[in-house]
Amino acid sequence: MGDPRIFALLWTKTRLTGLRFNFDIWPRAPRRRPEGERIEKSFAPLRELVSSVHLHDNHGEKDEHLLPYDGSIEWPAAIKLLKSAPQTSLPIVLELKEKTGPDAPGAAEQLAAARKAMDRFEKAWG
Repeated sequence: MGDPRIFALLWTKTRLTGLRFNFDIWPRAPRRRPEGERIEKSFAPLRELVSSVHLHDNHGEKDEHLLPYDGSIEWPAAIKLLKSAPQTSLPIVLELKEKTGPDAPGAAEQLAAARKAMDRFEKAWG
């Protein structure tokens, strides 16, 4: 996702009033801010226009596509922001990178880990 302010500007300057956006949880705002503030800065311009979420985690340096809670995203703050969107039941897409190589867990183990992470996320959501 590019700068969310550009998307918000596109929406206000065009006649595409039905246009909505997917929000990618990775905070691309400058690293000089705490992560919770970076997510807010990315989310705020699109809050009214978000129609779905790409959910994953990372350690703040690159888009790692880790399971939620396997990186450094502050999930209580992120969940609070997502719940502030006007759309009350945002579709959530778990966006992960496949683990490969000789030491990678099998598909069943990876799916079980994803289920566990989503159960934790759903419990935190309330």
